[in-house]
Amino acid sequence: MRLPLLASFLALPLVTGCHVSRPITGVPPAGVTVEAELSPEGTQRLTAIVGPNAARLDGLILAATGDSLTLSMREVRLKDGRVLFLQGTTVALDRAQLTALRGRTLDRRRTAIATGLGLIGAVLLIDQVRFGGGGEGGGTGGGTNPAVAPRRP
Repeated sequence: MRLPLLASFLALPLVTGCHVSRPITGVPPAGVTVEAELSPEGTQRLTAIVGPNAARLDGLILAATGDSLTLSMREVRLKDGRVLFLQGTTVALDRAQLTALRGRTLDRRRTAIATGLGLIGAVLLIDQVRFGGGGEGGGTGGGTNPAVAPRRP
């Protein structure tokens, strides 16, 4: 097995991680990753930027007040489930154009469990590749069939 492939496999849980979304009350600080559910008014207002049927914006808060927020978008989820990637597009929203605002944070416990399971899987995979599973198997020792006496009539 090649080392880059193994390193990629081991790094996967660290890169993706397990995230949890929690409702944000009050004014969120800049730098928080959020999921902003759009109201019908918000969907209509963003039609010129992302097209019709936007349901949710995912991105990073650049600035926020009690009444508005400026978001650097990563992706837009449409009502039909499709995802548009709009990395870095900046949008200013009124809080009245949102039905919900949730902050996304890394769930350290779940990420640690996923990383541990990935590490165990990698060790078992290496064991299988390098050592053939660690055993020779049962049988007669040489892989040949034992001699069979002819049957008598």
